[in-house]
Amino acid sequence: RPSEQQDWALDGRSILPLLKGKSWKASHGDDRELGIAFYDPNLSVVNGWGYRYGKWKFVQGSKSCHEDSCQQPQLFDLEKDLGEQHDLAEAEPVVLQMMQEKFRIWHDSVIKSRKEESHCRNAELEFLL
Repeated sequence: RPSEQQDWALDGRSILPLLKGKSWKASHGDDRELGIAFYDPNLSVVNGWGYRYGKWKFVQGSKSCHEDSCQQPQLFDLEKDLGEQHDLAEAEPVVLQMMQEKFRIWHDSVIKSRKEESHCRNAELEFLL
């Protein structure tokens, strides 16, 4: 990174360990996390958002699902249910709350980065700030 970007938050992870033939998990010792928000920084169940942490996946809203159940928070254990057929939001409220908080922290960091760190001022992209 250039020197003026050294204190910026990094929304990502180096793949250098993988390129060196090392295990990603062994190099960091933690579960991989990934936040997802589509199209607009203003969250909308029409577009949806979600968060992946370890075996868990939290989603709310969807561009492709118009059923009422898709508008509500959903939680899936991808080790046991890769097809996301069994919503565990009611059965695992503590996990759901943790995932929602992790998403909120991630989303806030992305918005902060866009507002305070990005020097992109393309008029077409102003809605992202």
